[in-house]
Amino acid sequence: MRRPGLRTVLGVALIVLGTPPLLAGGAAAVYVGPDDTVELVRRDVATDSPVIATAVDLASVTGPVLHVSADAGDIETFVGLAHRIHVDSYLEGVAQQTITDLTPRGEITIADSTPDDSGGADDEPGSGQETEPGPGLETEPTPGFETEPGAGFETESVSRSGTEPGQGLETEPGSGLETEPGSGLETEPGPGFETDPGTGSENDEDLGAEDDPGTGLGTGAGPAAAPGDLDWWQESASGAGRQAVAFELTDEPLRVVVTTPSAAAALDVSFGIDAEIDGLFLTAILVGVAGLLLVAGGVLVLWLRRRRRKRALTVVSSPEPADKDEDEDKADDADRPTPPDGDGDGAKPADGEPEPEKIATVTPLPKRPLPKRTPPPPAPPPPPKPTARVAVVLGLSLSGLVTACAQVPEEITEADRASTIPAITADRAAEFFTLYSETSAEAASTLDGTLLAEVAGGTLLETTQFAFEQQLTTGTAEPGVPAEPAAVVPGTVLSPQVDAYPMWAVVTGEPADGAAPPWYLLTREDAASPWLASIAVQPTAQTSITAPVTSDDGDAVVADEDTVTRGLEALDALVEYGETGVEPERIDLTNADGVTRLPQHGLQLDTAPPEFGSVSRTCAVESPDDIHWLTTEYGAVALATISCTQTMSANPGFSVVIEADGLGTIPGGSEIVQSQISQSASFILSVDADGSATVTGQGMQPLAMTWSLP
Repeated sequence: MRRPGLRTVLGVALIVLGTPPLLAGGAAAVYVGPDDTVELVRRDVATDSPVIATAVDLASVTGPVLHVSADAGDIETFVGLAHRIHVDSYLEGVAQQTITDLTPRGEITIADSTPDDSGGADDEPGSGQETEPGPGLETEPTPGFETEPGAGFETESVSRSGTEPGQGLETEPGSGLETEPGSGLETEPGPGFETDPGTGSENDEDLGAEDDPGTGLGTGAGPAAAPGDLDWWQESASGAGRQAVAFELTDEPLRVVVTTPSAAAALDVSFGIDAEIDGLFLTAILVGVAGLLLVAGGVLVLWLRRRRRKRALTVVSSPEPADKDEDEDKADDADRPTPPDGDGDGAKPADGEPEPEKIATVTPLPKRPLPKRTPPPPAPPPPPKPTARVAVVLGLSLSGLVTACAQVPEEITEADRASTIPAITADRAAEFFTLYSETSAEAASTLDGTLLAEVAGGTLLETTQFAFEQQLTTGTAEPGVPAEPAAVVPGTVLSPQVDAYPMWAVVTGEPADGAAPPWYLLTREDAASPWLASIAVQPTAQTSITAPVTSDDGDAVVADEDTVTRGLEALDALVEYGETGVEPERIDLTNADGVTRLPQHGLQLDTAPPEFGSVSRTCAVESPDDIHWLTTEYGAVALATISCTQTMSANPGFSVVIEADGLGTIPGGSEIVQSQISQSASFILSVDADGSATVTGQGMQPLAMTWSLP
């Protein structure tokens, strides 16, 4: 059997190696398209819950761009993308369906959660978790699944058909899963059941959580705020038809939320996820071209070999030089006369003829010596046969081609994800103070304290609302008179890194002419709540306050526990000072302003006789949970408010007459026998490492007043 030549082996090898990349590259280029996008999921999702959300670990890679879309036809939908911290807070206590897993084959896992279920991802009966390979909500066979006794049901298998007694679903009385004739749970032959999304049965009717307690999904209340009113969405889309957001998979833990604009109605949408990999189409084209070149090279090698074989069969080669010499010798011998028979001395004469005279003896010359053949040059060594190294080289070349052109996804673990975010950005702070200035001006012009509640909270809201009430009571200002409070322009935003709600930040404003810069404490209770200015301090004099330090990324640095302890001790000393009037040691009150007036606030009853009645004063730190300490070069600084309440009760026969100008909301000339007057002082407290402290404050402001007449 004739062995194939080297060229044949090489040609066939090139064709074999080139065919797979040619077919794969061409098919991938057609499937991907010039937009580098691959469709992963397309399926209809119908649920009684108002929210569908993706989990953070939906994909455990970084690099590709995911396009998440929802289409409810003529019904409006909202699709938003945000950090996990915001979404977790926004959806806390909200019934939802969470897409917890996405495989490269397009299979997704959906987990139902109720207001009592924080994640809804536990893989237990009744949790509603399903793994879906495509459209529809069908569960794959799970043979041998059996629950503990008393769980209310046991199953042998789960498939896509109806139920039969003893094979699909057996219940116990009182479990809430009994099946009665005519209940809409008719069965078809087969060991299992098929569920419509969110119903838990094959019934065509709508079954809510009230009708089927076994689904583990309650309709529940939606989020506390409409999604379109929130400012923390990184990307969002709302309206009828297809709505989509796109985001790159990075170490930032992002979640996608699909809901309605009201965040209250049930969802029935066509849900889709596409993956965009940069350079994928170009890579597919190049891989296909590389395969085509290999196949073309193999065909060319085989064609050239066939052509050489045809030439070898038709061309006659010339004889060798040695053979030519032998032929010439044979011709000479033929031309040479044959000697006569006899003794060898001459030819025998013919009969009747005389014998010729012998003249000489002819001796034939010896043959010419043949030239020595020149040995042919040694043949060149044959080229090495194709081995596995050829395949390795080609594979590495294709891998390098793919790596150079297409984005290669990288694995990421939960520990690698960024767990914190800045509480507020400079741009968001600027937007807030623009709204704050506009709302404050409108509230002041109408003396409507409810308007201010949209941008203010804590003692700042209480003192401002009381000021409006005082103006309405005493007539010092009329509603509708334009007021022009100074617009606040943020200067330095001191925002720490946070990993959960509530959030806070300290912002200093640009100083007005000749005044010190104002300080504001901003707080946000949860993701559904707005930012509010809780404390505002406008120092009355130009003072120097040690500025907080920031990290290399510009984030504020929260003080350590030891420094916080020293700060709390200074606050306790100031509270005691407000109650007793005894000035604390090592605390500078030079620019404290309103803090120094707390011991004398309220009615001045120092000259009242002992039998007059009782007078007491209590002080406390307002909203102690909102005291946040920032690190400075020498210690820490914080904004705080101390309020003091004076309680007066006169004995029978005694009373207090208010001066003609009045006191707060108490009309002038009023004769009162009981009262409670609360006033506050907000300030900036700087604490040094050696335990000393400095207070920089503003004027004292009333919080509330109650009184009674005789």
